[in-house]
Amino acid sequence: MNDIPDESICRELMDRCAMLPNIMAHSYRVCQVAAFLGNALSATGNGLDPALIVASSLLHDITKTRSLKTKENHALTGGSLLEDLGYPQVAEVVRGHVRLTGDGEPGPLREVHIINYADKRVRHDTVVSLEERFVDLMDRYGRTAERRLRLEQMKQTARRLEQRIFRRIAPDPDDLQAFNALSPFDLKTLPPQLSRMS
Repeated sequence: MNDIPDESICRELMDRCAMLPNIMAHSYRVCQVAAFLGNALSATGNGLDPALIVASSLLHDITKTRSLKTKENHALTGGSLLEDLGYPQVAEVVRGHVRLTGDGEPGPLREVHIINYADKRVRHDTVVSLEERFVDLMDRYGRTAERRLRLEQMKQTARRLEQRIFRRIAPDPDDLQAFNALSPFDLKTLPPQLSRMS
């Protein structure tokens, strides 16, 4: 068995897990952003695996639908599900898509960094700034002082990732909003302003 599922297998898994349409659209938009960033970084010498980026971004919220009822940690349960299905590399990335551990360590950007950052740029199915995304996350999840502190730490991590990513590639972080002109499900097309930079 190939340990990185292709897009069609990812879609089957999304359907099997009864992923809500809005979560599916979010996952596809995250995939657009992550795939673009991964390709741009790879062109600068970062050895990122494009198949791992696509699969991990499509499946990062694989257990999110059920977590709305169960209140489980969907990053951990999604990772466990994918591990059980025989996709350990994808499972590892999915576990880190909400909260990175050791993100300050030196070394190259990895697939988990790209998915984590791309997810922090997509509110529902719209690419927004980090500031807009974290206002939304704070409104939805910042009900306690502990949660607000955790979200603030995640925001700082996302800012550091943004600096690390865009130090290496040509577009500006705001340029990613060009994806909003496309359907989230269009993984083959780049917005014109981004295709000139890739």
